[in-house]
Amino acid sequence: MKKTLIKLRHVLRRVSIGIFLKLFGFPSLNRRVEQRIIFSWSVLSKSFPETYALDVACGSGYLTRLMIESQSLMTVGIDVRRNIISTAHRIAKSQSSRCHFFVADAHFLPFKENVFSKIFCNCSLEHFADDSKVLSEIYRICLHNGKLFLTVDSMKQQLSPISLAFGRALSDDKIKILEKRGLALSDAFKVHHRMEYYVVNFYTFKNLSLKLCCAGFKIEGHQSYFSNITGFVFELHDGIIRFLHWDSDLAMVLFPIFYPLTFLDGPDKEGYGLAVYARKCSTLVDKSNLKNPKLG
Repeated sequence: MKKTLIKLRHVLRRVSIGIFLKLFGFPSLNRRVEQRIIFSWSVLSKSFPETYALDVACGSGYLTRLMIESQSLMTVGIDVRRNIISTAHRIAKSQSSRCHFFVADAHFLPFKENVFSKIFCNCSLEHFADDSKVLSEIYRICLHNGKLFLTVDSMKQQLSPISLAFGRALSDDKIKILEKRGLALSDAFKVHHRMEYYVVNFYTFKNLSLKLCCAGFKIEGHQSYFSNITGFVFELHDGIIRFLHWDSDLAMVLFPIFYPLTFLDGPDKEGYGLAVYARKCSTLVDKSNLKNPKLG
């Protein structure tokens, strides 16, 4: 009887997760906000001819599959982690998706020149050892006037007194240790984030603009996210999950409550993340002329 109840519980849990994913999608607050921003740009931007889309550092392929479902783009995903690509293959096969996945290093993309009309790099550029090399590879395989959609870690948010109070109350031991060593709480969060998620670079709009300009891209739109009100929403959401210890059930409970609040942001200020939409130019920019670049 006990074994039957355990099996029934597992079945019900799988069914409830399936229903949740159908209704709300993947329950990651930051990934869904990033997806919302870059998809709104991608739908409005038309590259001629529309050929293929590439998802750089695709992970398990959630964003890659969504591009086919929402925009009918033939999409390729690459990631350096073989086990993650195996997972992406398995999920795509189970959903009869037309995505193609390959194990590849973003520093040495295994594609010919001028292939992709749209390239997505979602919250990955900050993890690469040589981001300039990755951008030059993306430029090489992108069609003329093709589009690049980037989201990156910025961690430039200004924490409010309420956010600081919640952050201090809900932060884990590692952050508290960093704070005891003399770091302000906002700086402690930044150092902890770098160590926890293997972040090589944080970006401001200015330094990312310079890198894209040097790589041969012209920025056509940008937006910070998780600043002002939504920054506090994200801090509270993240703090509760850290305090209660992350699990998928908790994420599914919190997501429908917190996600609608991410639409409440005020004026565009620097935040946790930065999204950029850029177009491939016909010629590379002379770096010697970029001492005082006119950005934006």
